[in-house]
Amino acid sequence: MIEYFTALEPGVRWTVIGVTGALFMLLLGLLLMKLRSRWLAGKERWNEARASTRSMHLEMQDRAGEVRQ
Repeated sequence: MIEYFTALEPGVRWTVIGVTGALFMLLLGLLLMKLRSRWLAGKERWNEARASTRSMHLEMQDRAGEVRQ
């Protein structure tokens, strides 16, 4: 594989390097976008769970307060 690459003319060689680098950057960008969307979805689920737990806790405190009075 290296023999074929080194046999290319310098202009073609730099074009191959540029196209390969661009494809790599594109794939890296897509991967980062996918990871970010998963992170945001997980963060949203965490916030929803936290809010529901907090509201449940407040309801329990209200009930306990009503029973004591």
